Amino acid sequence: MQRLALTTTLTAALASLTACAIPEKHLTAALADPFGCLGAALPSTASNPVTIAGTLSDPFNGHPVAGAAVEGFIVGTPNAIFATTSDANGEFSRDQGFGGLPRSVYLRASPNGYPASYFYPAVPVVDDVSVEIEMFTAMDLATIAKAAGAGTLDPTRTNLLVSVIDCNGAAVAGATVSTNPPGTVRYFVEEAPSPTAVATDARTGSALVANVPVSNTTVSATVDGRTLRSHTLDGVAGALMQIEIQP
Repeated sequence: MQRLALTTTLTAALASLTACAIPEKHLTAALADPFGCLGAALPSTASNPVTIAGTLSDPFNGHPVAGAAVEGFIVGTPNAIFATTSDANGEFSRDQGFGGLPRSVYLRASPNGYPASYFYPAVPVVDDVSVEIEMFTAMDLATIAKAAGAGTLDPTRTNLLVSVIDCNGAAVAGATVSTNPPGTVRYFVEEAPSPTAVATDARTGSALVANVPVSNTTVSATVDGRTLRSHTLDGVAGALMQIEIQP
């Protein structure tokens, strides 16, 4: 199974504020060099079909998020390739044919009472995947932004949570994150949002980018002189865009 290491930064941040539990990242088979995949060619074939599964939960109350619409998209196309609904346990699963080719996909989860949350994995999907998507109310996100010194969130703009991971899925320390167009970048220190940190830490490897203008947005990260694979996405007003960046 291709494990997508969905960022746990906001959960960790909320834990520091509200004593929520923090799930750990699931790592895949380790490479000797955590940056050994930098610049390597991506796979040219994929399983067919692949199973895309996951769980939606609210880290503020610890409950699963049931009855949420979950849609899958291929990057660059406007229409969903599948749509399903989370069950009473917040779980969803879908078998999806990709014709044996890797696909750059993203997920959109849209529960009632929550802003839509989008998840972009670091690399194209080539095998079965499992994700844990955490949903945050607008008030939850405002709490994180305030603690980070990012100001008031503008509902006409979009917010990004960027998780920088190495080839093994582990958090990367010392990375700087940028977007074009730019937003307000804030990092996390020992799980707490920081108004003064200048790079990611080893615990979360993540950054919040607040109030990014809604447009076609490029998300980039650098660490120790290395430029990692960037992501390009279309921002959505009021949404939380969760993105993984990897070598």
